This record gives sequence, C-alpha cells and structure tokens, in this order.
Amino acid sequence: MLVDLVDVTTKDGVRLDGTLRNPDRGRGSLAPDLCILHHGLAGNFYAPGLLSDFTDALLEGGIPVLRVNARGHDPVSRDAVTRKSFGGAYERLNDCIYDWGAWIDFAEAGGYKNILVWGHSLGGMKTIYYLAHTQDPRVRFAVATSPPRFSYSDYQISEGWERFHDEERRALTHIEEGRPETLMEVAYPNSLLITAEGFIDKYGPEDNYNILKLLPGITQPMLVTVGALEGVVINDVNSLMAFKGLAHQLERLSGEVEGVTFAPIPGGDHQFNGVRREGWEIIRDWLSQQGS
Repeated sequence: MLVDLVDVTTKDGVRLDGTLRNPDRGRGSLAPDLCILHHGLAGNFYAPGLLSDFTDALLEGGIPVLRVNARGHDPVSRDAVTRKSFGGAYERLNDCIYDWGAWIDFAEAGGYKNILVWGHSLGGMKTIYYLAHTQDPRVRFAVATSPPRFSYSDYQISEGWERFHDEERRALTHIEEGRPETLMEVAYPNSLLITAEGFIDKYGPEDNYNILKLLPGITQPMLVTVGALEGVVINDVNSLMAFKGLAHQLERLSGEVEGVTFAPIPGGDHQFNGVRREGWEIIRDWLSQQGS
C-alpha cells in the first residue's frame, strides 16, 4: 500500500497531517474525484477500523482518499512549535472552519474539482457546521455518518438529564471562578476529557452545533446516516442523549429540506460493526445518483 504523507497549515497557524491515497485501477464511475475523510472525537488519520474500511471501499470505487487530522485529533495533542495544547479535550468546535477549509484548499490546489467531504461522528457534525456556515462551493457532495445531536432541549427530556446537569453546573463553577481551561472527566452526555469552557460551548443552551438547525443552511447534496442501533440501550447508555429519536427527526427534516437525504443503516451501531459492507453500499448508491 503506497500513501503520500501530506500536511497543511490552517489560517490560524495550526499544522495538520494526513495521507493521500490513489486507487490502483484508476477512476471509477462515481462522481467525486476526491474524498476528504474526517475522523470523529479524539480520532486520527491513521487509526484502524471504520474509516480504514471506508477508505478501502472508496479506493475500490475509484475515488482518491485524503484521510486527515483535525486539531481535535487524539485526546490531547501538542503543537511542537507553538507548544499550544489541542486534541479532543481542548478543541472548540467552531475552529473546524479553519481545519476543513485548509484541507479543501489543499484539494483545490491539487486540481480536484468534484470534492466529497465525508465526516464520521463528531467529524460529521463538523462537516455539517462547516458547510452551513460557509456554503463552500468547492465542495460538491457531503456525507455525515452518525453525527451527534447537540440539543439542550432534547437533553432536558432525556433520562440522563440530572447527571448531565450536574456536569454543566460543575463546568459553570470553573468558568465563574476564572478556571475555564480546567480539564474535566465527565460522564454525560458522553464519557470524555474536556475543558470547562469546551463543555459549555459544545453542550450548552445556545445550541450552536445542533445539526437539526444547521442542515437547512447547506446548499450541497448531503447524505446523513444513523445506525438503527444508535440511541438504543445496548452497550452505551450515553448514546441515548445524542441519538435517541434522532433518526426520526432526520427523516422528517430530509422530507422538508431540499438536498438533504437521510438513510438509516439497518443493524448498524456507531461504528457500523457487522454491517460495514451494507453501510457502504447505501452510501455508494447515493453517490451513484449524484451527477458529475
């Protein structure tokens, strides 16, 4: 397997790394001439698993893959030059504007014109956020697999609300006492390490990152998928707050917003375990319907 190691520097001075792989058999019939593939919370461009399998599927379909880091890669990371701390624990989600833009700049400079941007999990939410705020015309198609719903009003009626509210009060106390960058180990609405200000920014009542509010602002054809098992108590109770009822909400929204397609993944959990081939076929079929 031959890959090109690549990197970009964002407009605010953050270096990001990734890989560019080209298909062995040349271009296929699918419309995109490049897929930029973004990881989820605290992931990275070289991790095995779901995105590795989707990379292989895209390449088999004749689509080059730019698999990349965002500044929220890994739980905690540190810039070797600036010595600033990044990673999932420190990221502010609106900075995805810089990260997504830098990789699209890279793709444009490489001569790609029919760019597919595909994000999984938190990367899916950021893809929606980026396109809703920029309407970047260089992106021709977009896919968000399992993007979480950050909706304060939905949290309030979820069974984990009291525990979430305890975490919110703890974060607000740190902020009010002048410690906004205090790292917190939180349990709700997801088990993670995050700063106090990052917690309020991501999960707070402003709903800045609620995909249900953002999707109507996207102008590109957009496919959103959610696994049928997400939001169901199986292995991860915390997923209830991000995914319970989301499939129904997305199905209704897709019928109201032109260009947004929703596809449930039968038998799928957050990582498409056991149904990755079937999940790819759903996504491939949608891509085959997009004109070049």
